[in-house]
Amino acid sequence: MKKILLSAVFAVPFLMNAQITLISEDFESYSDGDVLTDVGGDNGWREWGADFGSASAGYSSLASSAYAANGSMSGRSVSNETVDSDGIFAWNNINAGQYMIKMNLYVPEGSAGGYIGIGDNMMDINETYSSMYYIISGDTLLLVSDGAAYIAQAPLTPGAWDAVDLMVDLDANTSDIMVNGVSVGTGTAGNGNMAINGLGAFDLWGTGINVFADPVEYNPGEFFYDDLEVVDIGCSAIMISNHGGRQLDGSRSPFDQVKAISDAVGDKLEIILDGGVRRGTHVLKALAAGAKACSFGKMFLFSLAAGGQEGVEKLLQNMHDEIDRNMVLMGCKNLKELNSSKLVYRNRG
Repeated sequence: MKKILLSAVFAVPFLMNAQITLISEDFESYSDGDVLTDVGGDNGWREWGADFGSASAGYSSLASSAYAANGSMSGRSVSNETVDSDGIFAWNNINAGQYMIKMNLYVPEGSAGGYIGIGDNMMDINETYSSMYYIISGDTLLLVSDGAAYIAQAPLTPGAWDAVDLMVDLDANTSDIMVNGVSVGTGTAGNGNMAINGLGAFDLWGTGINVFADPVEYNPGEFFYDDLEVVDIGCSAIMISNHGGRQLDGSRSPFDQVKAISDAVGDKLEIILDGGVRRGTHVLKALAAGAKACSFGKMFLFSLAAGGQEGVEKLLQNMHDEIDRNMVLMGCKNLKELNSSKLVYRNRG
């Protein structure tokens, strides 16, 4: 009787991330009360609307020692009788890839909240607005919009720091918002505009916006922010494994799925095969099917238990010799010559 093979959901559980911090601001280089557009020279800060000639004194983000998530300083946006803080922190636009946009957020008790826009670095120059934005509604609620609709709302803790992270995939036009490490909603990446216009700025405005009022109300607000970061989280490799697969009887082996996954990802991701590798020929088959490398664990453990360091060294030598010998028998001079033409699959009926 033909045995049905099940495709296990955990066949591809690991992504190898090459995480690189592209943009960061921790405010530690400033003094209390600094107007961020006036200090540090070319530090990425500007006043919102400055390029229209409408910015006024104090119309900027400030540095503050009142609260700090880490270190002794943070940024502050506030709106009152004398100050209407609306600062832009900008960098070169990014139009493709996957990124985590991170910040720590502090809303004082009793504050009317504020507004945080995330979009292209020309958002106040060419009169384009943010691709995505957060509305801090009072001191207890964060509303998140992807530019097309509100995709999430999450509670904030008045008088305490909350970690707010936005993961955006500009290639797939998707986003995921997390508060204190918990996903609270998903949507688009600026309704597709972020990939077109670019990811290139924070807009931090100390005015609370009451979107629940009709008409919408604008009230003096205040909030603090620290550890602004944009992190490249693009994946560089994928590991195919059914580790724990013994819990699902009849699941497909990782090798059986290498070709299909390789065809799907092309040269965008390297593939590492894990599971069932016992011989040099197993490695050659995996590489020919599209994997870039193989991993194994039991072979090391058994060799170590049986022969200590000498046993592990013998194992590695055996694998090397088997790979080298069988490449000669296959007529392959180097690993680049291993491809799908070297494989013939048996039709078991």
